[in-house]
Amino acid sequence: MSNLLSTESALSAVNEASSRARSAWLVLLSLGTFLAVTLASITHHDLLFDKAIALPVLDVSLPLFSFFVIAPTLFLTLHIYFLVVLYLLSRRVSVFRDTLTREYRVEADRRRVRAKLDPFIVLQQITGDVASVVPRFLLSAAVLVTVIAAPALILLIFQLKFLPYHSQWVTWWHRTLILADVAFLWLLWPATLHPSGKFFPAFFSPFVEVKRVSSMMVTALYGQYSRELQAPKKTLLELLRLVWAEYSRLRDVATPIQSIA
Repeated sequence: MSNLLSTESALSAVNEASSRARSAWLVLLSLGTFLAVTLASITHHDLLFDKAIALPVLDVSLPLFSFFVIAPTLFLTLHIYFLVVLYLLSRRVSVFRDTLTREYRVEADRRRVRAKLDPFIVLQQITGDVASVVPRFLLSAAVLVTVIAAPALILLIFQLKFLPYHSQWVTWWHRTLILADVAFLWLLWPATLHPSGKFFPAFFSPFVEVKRVSSMMVTALYGQYSRELQAPKKTLLELLRLVWAEYSRLRDVATPIQSIA
């Protein structure tokens, strides 16, 4: 009997991990929404008199100073936990892809199996199965806002709201939380989107993405260089040199025309 994991078992493992990730995502969204609404309602008068904040579910009140220390720390902890859960989910997706490729040779059969994946938006973003342009754009936007932008923005709002209080150590604590959030995003999110099994190469994947996007943009603008731009050893500096050469050529052509005009 083979010890290799079957596709059905890998599919079940992915969907189970996706269910846990979706639960963490909903908790993160709920807490983020509560914090955003609470921060929007806090005024300078509340800061001056250290007004208490009523916490839902727990049915307790927390002094405003303590709220600005505890709440962002708790929110960052939950966000990091969510990012770790997504990374573990991506590892299961990687195993699922391997088993799917091994057991199914026809792409139509693979699509039929992938259709059984959980519809959680982050899972769909990781697998990249959404082919249509508009749904793929909306999916990417939703993931970008809820997973990356909104949590970092909420932590930033914590710092901006508390600045009039003039507490130096709390301000530095907020800055530390923001930097920690950005650092964990930088480490875990590329590794989630590209689960190659090698952690540190994924750390540098944003630079690879910059090069790839730059190559696509230059190819779209200057189609006559498309064959050269697709060479695997082209660097971003070489791409910029090609753009500058084309710009200089167009400028030289435009100069006599402007002189005649």
